[in-house]
Amino acid sequence: MELNDTQETTAVRVVKRHQFVSAIIAAIVIALFLVYVALSLYQSSGTLQLDLSRPGYDSARKEAVSKNDEVFEGFSSEGGIDSAALKEFDELYRQKAAEALIDIDAFSGDVLSDKALSIE
Repeated sequence: MELNDTQETTAVRVVKRHQFVSAIIAAIVIALFLVYVALSLYQSSGTLQLDLSRPGYDSARKEAVSKNDEVFEGFSSEGGIDSAALKEFDELYRQKAAEALIDIDAFSGDVLSDKALSIE
């Protein structure tokens, strides 16, 4: 069954008239769906428990800050590049790399443990 010209132009006019509103509604629905997916992943992955910025974690946040009272001076950005400076940099790098290394399998669930994240 074929549409005649008047019915076709009327249908095209209706679609064109509501196209902008439909696009806005579709964008809002897609955004809400993506927010829902992101929040469900946030909760199911365990990241929710690690977020110290949430209300009620003020004491844990203060404790985490007080653990790192030592200030790491780092490597001086001034001066020449000679073997002594390179040796000093290498020592500082090895020291920080040793602190970062934790004997945990990268594919296990222990990677997100409190010990691995240094929040114990």
